[in-house]
Amino acid sequence: MEAVRKEINNKFPAVKVTGESTPGVTGYLEVSVNGTLVHSKKEGDGYVDTKDKVNKILTAVDCALNGQSVCGRGAAAASGGGAACATGSGAAGSSCSGGSCGGGGAKT
Repeated sequence: MEAVRKEINNKFPAVKVTGESTPGVTGYLEVSVNGTLVHSKKEGDGYVDTKDKVNKILTAVDCALNGQSVCGRGAAAASGGGAACATGSGAAGSSCSGGSCGGGGAKT
């Protein structure tokens, strides 16, 4: 959790990252952005241990900060596990894609 919090706050210092422990369990790390689940260790995404997983989370935060709709895990998996998508265009250098969420990902 702390590594993910650090990655998010390094890129987006104004973002508040919250977390709660799961007593008796080695962590069901789940990352939601504006209520949309974008990463879930419990649901099979595993640890946030690669740059691709970190980038997927950072892209979702970037899209949300830019007023974009964030697509959930289903959409990211349908597009090959890449970055979470959003409708419209994101900030310069963002990976927000135009169009709708594919693969049944929930939009918020």
